[in-house]
Amino acid sequence: MVWFGVLGFPVTAANSVGFALFALLLLEGAGYWFVKLRQIATRTRSLRGAGAFVVARRGNVAVLVAGLLFIGWAVVTDPGGREAGRVWGSGCSQCWNR
Repeated sequence: MVWFGVLGFPVTAANSVGFALFALLLLEGAGYWFVKLRQIATRTRSLRGAGAFVVARRGNVAVLVAGLLFIGWAVVTDPGGREAGRVWGSGCSQCWNR
């Protein structure tokens, strides 16, 4: 969560969902390459956990569309994130008065 703590991005609903989508794709990619490197090292023909990646590939479309729709809605309904920041518990009431 370096984006929010160190860099000072506001903890809004749109930012949180966007970060979660980004992190999900990174974790899936890391998992794939971990399994792929293991397959190469052991010289096996089948990719262990291939079924999980098939499910993830199909599920990613729905998750990304839902996430993008939510982000769009959050940006339109609360562009500055003032209300969302309080809902998501940023705990920084003075942050919005700068």
